[in-house]
Amino acid sequence: MIRRESMGIGAYQSHQLEQSLSLFIFDLENKVRQRTIELEQKNKELSDIAVKDSLSGLYNRRGLIDRFHIEYRRAQREDRMLGVAILDIDNFKKINDTLGHDGGDEFLIELTSRFASCVRKEDTIARLGGDEFAILLPSVSGQEGAEVVARNILENITKPVTIKGNELVITNRWGSVVFKIEDYQNDGMIIIKDVFKEWIEPLRKGFQKVLDNPSIHGRENVDENEGRFFEDYCNWERIGEFKDCIFNSPGAQIVAEATNSKSSQIFHEHIFIKEPGTNKETPWHQDMPYYCVDGNDTGSFWIPLDEVDKEPV
Repeated sequence: MIRRESMGIGAYQSHQLEQSLSLFIFDLENKVRQRTIELEQKNKELSDIAVKDSLSGLYNRRGLIDRFHIEYRRAQREDRMLGVAILDIDNFKKINDTLGHDGGDEFLIELTSRFASCVRKEDTIARLGGDEFAILLPSVSGQEGAEVVARNILENITKPVTIKGNELVITNRWGSVVFKIEDYQNDGMIIIKDVFKEWIEPLRKGFQKVLDNPSIHGRENVDENEGRFFEDYCNWERIGEFKDCIFNSPGAQIVAEATNSKSSQIFHEHIFIKEPGTNKETPWHQDMPYYCVDGNDTGSFWIPLDEVDKEPV
């Protein structure tokens, strides 16, 4: 009897131990599962911090570039167009100065909400800087399609907004770029309309500063009686209008996108005055032999500051 009771107690204790062990393993698995979910969420949050603007929740510059590479490859595969719209909000600094940073933050959140309400699901909105935004437009139907999207955005965001009891009217500058990536890759050039329209007058002012005070590189290429042909270069560090255009216009971003690069770096700027009928011709040429850089992922912008006829003069 004693032996049987001992065996019964031993069996009971063994069964109880198995139950306890099973509960322990079950609890441990739940904790591991929960911890895995928490770590995945933290990783997602860290990833979002890297590619998203903390205030607006929009993609930042890095996030836009990542999204561009994805859409760029898709555009190549599917032989379709890709558009980019650039938008600058005027006088944003004044809003911060007048209403404080809290007011400026509230304004940006309202602006973000308006952006989101008038773009397509497949579009990507990004905040590039304090008052500069970009919208990536996959499968857009040419320049007109991009302008339709841009007009919808402008109609929405230019409606008055009330912040801290103050009614604000938003003004802006915008430009859109639409091109088939393969056009640039195959032809080596693209024509982009209106993107630099707002920069013409500032560039004229900078141009005049160079004429008044040329650098050591400035030179006249023909005699006075042969029409004027003046050039100068490497003035961007001393001419504020040139520097502003280089760093704040869409130019650098367009070069990066067209060459499928994550960033771009300035080599130099070069200005010309060439009057109609000048005796000295500018022959057809390529710029690469003049660049002291390695590789082929380079781009040049030609921005006329005067009206240009289609036919040569």
